[in-house]
Amino acid sequence: MVHIPIIVSQFAPPANRGREVQRRLLNKKLQDIPSAPVTLMHGGAGYGKSTALAAFASDLSHTPSWYTISKNDDDIFPFLTKVCHAIKQHHPSFGGALLDEIAQIDGYAQTEDVYTLVSAFINETVRHQKTIILILDDFHHVSASQEIEAWILLLLEHMPDNLHLVLSTRKKPQWDIVTTMKVKGDLLEISQADLTLATDEMQFMLEDVYGLTVEESDVDSISDLTEGWAIAFNMLAQQLASGQSPSYVLANRHNSLKDLFDYLAAEVLAKQPPDIQRFLLQSSVLDVLTPDACDAVLLRQDSQTVLRDLLERNVFIAQGNQDTYRYHALFKAFLENRLEKNDLEAHDQLHERAAVYYQRQGATDLVMFHQQKRGSDEAVAKLLHEHGMDMLASGRLQALYDMLMTVPERYKEMYPVLYFCQGEIERYRSLYETAEKHYEQIIRIVPGYDQQHFDLMGLAFEGKARIYLDTIQPDKAERFIKQAIDMREKANAPKKDMGKLYILMAENLLNSGYAAKAEAWLGRAEKEGLTLENSNLQARIYLRTGKLAKAKATLQKRQQTTPSLTHKHLPQAHRETDILLSIIEAFMGNAEASKAHAAAGIDLGLAIQSPFVEACGWMRMGHAVQLLDRYDKHLARECYETALGIMEKINVSRGKAEPHMGLSIVYAADHQFDQAERHARNGLQETEKVNDRWLSALIKVSTGLTYVYQGEYVAAQAVFRDVEADMLICGDRYILMVCGFWQAYIAQQTGAEDQFEAAMKLFLEEMEAGDYDFFILRRTTFGPRDMQNLVPMLMTAKQQELAPYYLGKLFELLEIDKGMTNHPGYTLMIDTLGGLEVVLGKSEDEPCQWQREKSKELFGLFITNRGRPVQKSEIYDALWPDETEDGAGKKFKVTFNALLKTLEPNRKAREDSFFITRKGSAYVFHADRSCELDVVTFEHMVNAGIKEKDMQHAKDLLEKGLQYYRGAYLADMPHAEWSQSERERLQLLYLHGAEKMAQLFVRLLDFTACIEWCEHILQTDPTWEEAYRLMMYSYYQKDNRPQAIRWYERCCDILDGELGVEPMASTQDMYHLIIESEHVRID
Repeated sequence: MVHIPIIVSQFAPPANRGREVQRRLLNKKLQDIPSAPVTLMHGGAGYGKSTALAAFASDLSHTPSWYTISKNDDDIFPFLTKVCHAIKQHHPSFGGALLDEIAQIDGYAQTEDVYTLVSAFINETVRHQKTIILILDDFHHVSASQEIEAWILLLLEHMPDNLHLVLSTRKKPQWDIVTTMKVKGDLLEISQADLTLATDEMQFMLEDVYGLTVEESDVDSISDLTEGWAIAFNMLAQQLASGQSPSYVLANRHNSLKDLFDYLAAEVLAKQPPDIQRFLLQSSVLDVLTPDACDAVLLRQDSQTVLRDLLERNVFIAQGNQDTYRYHALFKAFLENRLEKNDLEAHDQLHERAAVYYQRQGATDLVMFHQQKRGSDEAVAKLLHEHGMDMLASGRLQALYDMLMTVPERYKEMYPVLYFCQGEIERYRSLYETAEKHYEQIIRIVPGYDQQHFDLMGLAFEGKARIYLDTIQPDKAERFIKQAIDMREKANAPKKDMGKLYILMAENLLNSGYAAKAEAWLGRAEKEGLTLENSNLQARIYLRTGKLAKAKATLQKRQQTTPSLTHKHLPQAHRETDILLSIIEAFMGNAEASKAHAAAGIDLGLAIQSPFVEACGWMRMGHAVQLLDRYDKHLARECYETALGIMEKINVSRGKAEPHMGLSIVYAADHQFDQAERHARNGLQETEKVNDRWLSALIKVSTGLTYVYQGEYVAAQAVFRDVEADMLICGDRYILMVCGFWQAYIAQQTGAEDQFEAAMKLFLEEMEAGDYDFFILRRTTFGPRDMQNLVPMLMTAKQQELAPYYLGKLFELLEIDKGMTNHPGYTLMIDTLGGLEVVLGKSEDEPCQWQREKSKELFGLFITNRGRPVQKSEIYDALWPDETEDGAGKKFKVTFNALLKTLEPNRKAREDSFFITRKGSAYVFHADRSCELDVVTFEHMVNAGIKEKDMQHAKDLLEKGLQYYRGAYLADMPHAEWSQSERERLQLLYLHGAEKMAQLFVRLLDFTACIEWCEHILQTDPTWEEAYRLMMYSYYQKDNRPQAIRWYERCCDILDGELGVEPMASTQDMYHLIIESEHVRID
């Protein structure tokens, strides 16, 4: 037999180049190799098979035998000889008998020789007894050898127990025994999907391995481009590491991936037979490969066979539904670049044939794409002239816009409807200035107003009108709507098209505050047979006339009957269903629903690339956030500021009016009155410029609220009377009701009885007629911040016998005791966690100033015993244990009076306290009377979250509840023995709730959040052992074993120092699991 040279480097895995990343899921599979009889790893070139196996091998305590197969090893004799030498590297005594058998065979190996050779190998492996892990890398180089295949199949059929075979190959072998072994559990399969890099793994490598700071959006783009292909990712990462920016690398990806393309040329394309090379290059002009398309464009008849063969051999091709395929994005780019560079004529001919093929299929988009690829601008322009309006109507905006941007100006002037299509897309995307220029281009180039061009001119004027409708500038819109109607009438446009223009006129009148006239034009549109199924105009009319329930029902019906937004969606600016529902829900006091619709509006704006819609979503989110219990005023401001920023960026000044209104309300509530008035002025400046009476009136309401909060009642009264006059013109009964309420409130505060009666009568009549009961039940955008403000007003109205039947209903809704004689008119806001603070009413931000520190302590005692009568003697013992009974009694009297003056400063002399009542010698604090006590909400929500089975709902409950725990109960009274039991109980509840929260984040695989909650727990109680276990586990799952070990050591030190005990067995087990775990590295 011919001498077989031995190259030792074939028996060592690739060297580690120092870039490691933990891959938990792949790691788990690789860790099973030592227990699996056979491991089959398969994936295309460059997916990191060798790297993953090499990293795995370097971490094994038992060194595996490695054999990197070359294309010259595709005969059974060199193959088996090198298998023996690979094993001998770590098992020197192995292989003698097998090598002797090989030496005795002369020439070609017969079938019986293969049996002899496999028997010799199996017998020697069994005699060796020691465990052998044999890794055969690049097995695809010898997969065509029948003798090697036969030898491997026989070996798989009779695998020795002490042998673990790993086959790494580009193509998954189609052997029946593979399925059999898999069913029996004797085969571990690691596929290309397992090797594909996930987005978070890429981000980890860029940040922790390459030391780069990359935006999440850029990582997503890199992930989309490389599709998790390790070699492509590494080449891009190296470009970034050299100092090039992500945007530059992604924009110049062909240059950035030059090394990759050279690799593909050498490793993939050049190794294919000539006919397959030709197929790969020619078919690269197609985005979606089907046998029929390939046969037609490539002038072949065997495409189905070729495509299936490429799929079986993992040649960077993926199968979709049925007989559809596609190349990996980078592989396709490589192939088409090579085809265009080496044979431009063939490249253009193939695209021309593809255009003809798709013309027969009726796929206009693809026809245009291939005409564009072959550089036929005139053909593309003609197709857009014929099909652009259909593409626009069906919502294929991006495809249409991409095509339009490639068409030279001379062809757009030849087909001016292209300017209209481009202007419409730009309008949808809030590029209003650019859109208007394109509409004006039509007006400029059309040769006079004649019958042939009336329709096109009408479209241009309509486009300009819609810009001003989108941005609510009714004065400017009116002229262009009239011109559009004139042109379309002259063009004898269909009734349906005329009806749409009538709807535009109706909408513009509504924007000007003329709801009755708007409805008249709407009726005219309906006479033309046009339904409003694609418009929210009717709902907007309901909104601007105060028919909130009807508006809401109309929009909800629309949502139920309209397909989800997975279909193509044309932007509707401020008219979007969710945008409208959000403000209606805010006006009706449904904060969470308003917030959900606002979030949907923001998401929609981002999805359809409409900054105006996104900005509307942010301003509506600001309205919603203001209504949430204990809302973050900074968050509301941020929402409005975000909306203002977007409007500034897209240069839509009119769109700033509503966020200015929102900021005015926020700043007024925060008692920053100068800021509030400034934003109201800015908002009014925008609405009055365009004559939007309705929104101007709403902004005036915010000004009125500013005056009310600073006690300037005369100025406030004048504003609300002005708004009342505006609303009588606009027809908005809801805002009319709001004006009635605030005028009545002002009269109540100033003691103007006659004015109170008139205003309260208006308020009650409008509230009853409009079904606005929600106004007294929930906080609304323009209602009182503290709903208890209403109670004294209703009690006075009852005394004046205003609307007695309706008042009775309201008393029942509010659960007001009809025998009640006094009410403070505000909610007592009590915080005890982290220290005692009391605020009188939700309109105030500053906590009460205690006249006597002892009165604060007395109130803490009442709160701790809330709802339970506390005897005087008990109070004396708790607060004045060293005093005589008489001495304690005198001090109690002074302290109690000081407490009542703090809690109820407007209480009349000798009038009973509303919050604290006396029963004999005992006193009861009624926490259920117009009080909001943080411990009550905290306890309720945390207990509910602990019991809740649904993970997401439990997380939401716990998040809301745990935020109330800002420190220990009555932390400013640390030495009060009467509070100790309650303090410990609440701390224990917090710890259990925080532990449940940390456990939930483990189940949700958010280990960073789990670590944060464990840190909160340990800050409160450093001996809480479960927090250490969760912390260790989370760091382990984040592949940070050193940190996990450090937390175990800290746990040991704390438990020993504080309690003199060792960690529990479960904690020690966790530590040993981490110590004994193994990790995998990849390049």
